[in-house]
Amino acid sequence: MRKIEIINYFSRSVLLFIFWMIVELSCSAWPYRYFFEPIVPSFDSIASRLDSLDQYHQLGERQSDCIVRLDSIVGQHPNPRLQARLLYWEVKCHQYTMEPDSCISKLERAFNLLGNTGYDRLRVAYQLAGNYQRTNRLSEAWQLLTNVVIPGLEQVGDSISLGNAYHLYALIYRDINEVDDAMNAIDKSQTYFRAVGYPLGKVYFFKALLSEDDDEAADLYLKAIAEDSTEVTIVAQAYTNLANIAIERNQSEQAKHWVNCGLQSIERYQPENQLLRAFLLVNDALLDYQAQNYTKALTTLAEVERLCGSSLSKYNAASIYRIISETYGQVGNQSEELRYLKEYIRAQENQQRIVGETQELRMKARADIQRQQDKLIEKLTEEASKQRRQTWGTVALLVLVIVLAIVLLTHYYRKRKQREAENSELRSVLQQETVGALVKSGISDDGDRSKAEEKFLQLRPGFFAKLKEINPDLTENDLRLCTYISIGMRAKEIAQQLSVTPDSVNTARYRLRKKLNLKPDEKLDDFLRNL
Repeated sequence: MRKIEIINYFSRSVLLFIFWMIVELSCSAWPYRYFFEPIVPSFDSIASRLDSLDQYHQLGERQSDCIVRLDSIVGQHPNPRLQARLLYWEVKCHQYTMEPDSCISKLERAFNLLGNTGYDRLRVAYQLAGNYQRTNRLSEAWQLLTNVVIPGLEQVGDSISLGNAYHLYALIYRDINEVDDAMNAIDKSQTYFRAVGYPLGKVYFFKALLSEDDDEAADLYLKAIAEDSTEVTIVAQAYTNLANIAIERNQSEQAKHWVNCGLQSIERYQPENQLLRAFLLVNDALLDYQAQNYTKALTTLAEVERLCGSSLSKYNAASIYRIISETYGQVGNQSEELRYLKEYIRAQENQQRIVGETQELRMKARADIQRQQDKLIEKLTEEASKQRRQTWGTVALLVLVIVLAIVLLTHYYRKRKQREAENSELRSVLQQETVGALVKSGISDDGDRSKAEEKFLQLRPGFFAKLKEINPDLTENDLRLCTYISIGMRAKEIAQQLSVTPDSVNTARYRLRKKLNLKPDEKLDDFLRNL
């Protein structure tokens, strides 16, 4: 009888264990797969565990002991691929504390060790591109993604890495103010993530950054958090931005709640990530300052300085020094108030310099990326032509295509020249007679406006009527923006005429796309020019 009870107990235990395993597997929204080719079993076992932790956003300084063990194995098995993988995992485990330049140096060494093929090279290249983006080497990042990462990952079939790669594309396009391309890239990222059931936290977070509506942005941040609470870099930033929104609305208790949620998330998943904690603590200090808890605010800000260390100058130090200075002023410590006021002035000047340099780098990168895109199109066209010429059966079709292309290009060239002439004349009228007058006088000149509109309608009959047919709710500002875009003015030119920033123009373009119900693959400029 006793044996039967033991057997029954054992059977129930096994069944419960199996049930638990099924639940655990079902809770995994996507299947994990180790794509690296096995080399040394002891190394592969540790690396596979690190890769799994990385996919679940749990990789960090806590795995330093694993790096030590991998280093020991590489010492016993000198192999270029193992050495490259060691450098890769070293960067991955210390990416939140290691300087970007150090990351780039190690990853470039790894990349050079790997030759021209292999999955290792794709993962290293993606990580390298991400660090290039962090340091505003945007053209190099774009090149790696375009020439190495995306084509290779498509062959391998790694949908998660492909989704991450397109997300990095979106960040690059956002940096160079190509909002349409950024949204197209994030849509592709979402497609790849959804294909394998991978969390969409990054996607929602990125869309929230592009949103100008605080309510919409807050909803997207909450969706990003709910989608995957373990992706702490996204979650902590989402909580930080939610706190900022609440502070702007004078919702102190709500802001405090978001700050605490963010700190708890960091403590649970990445306690070594000091910078994320510092960003949240700045909001915490600001809330204490507003509540006149000056001593507590100063204590918190001292912690921010300690966490950031020498990196503080890179992370909006001016606003932090300003808060510290004002707080010391409130407690009557004039010497510290003056000291941090001077720090604020220096940081503000340095920040303005960095912003200027960053903008210059991004403008150059934008032009370079556009040139590379043109070359890529030319290269693809040449390859297609070579393939067509290889088979005699396609010669007739090729000739027909060329003839048609010539006819279309000639037609397009003539039409383009005509349109350029019209645009030039119209732009002159719009800028000199309407926009110029408005900017100089600050007064709406109906005569100039009517004159410009009359000239525009002569060249684009029915333009406004067609727009109104598409969306009767288009505002005067929407129609004016449509006018500027249709005559080929870029965001910077429009911004100068309207006395706003290029980012504001790009945001208005993004909203205009929604109002016109454009598909993701439709270009706003082409749509308006062909209307």
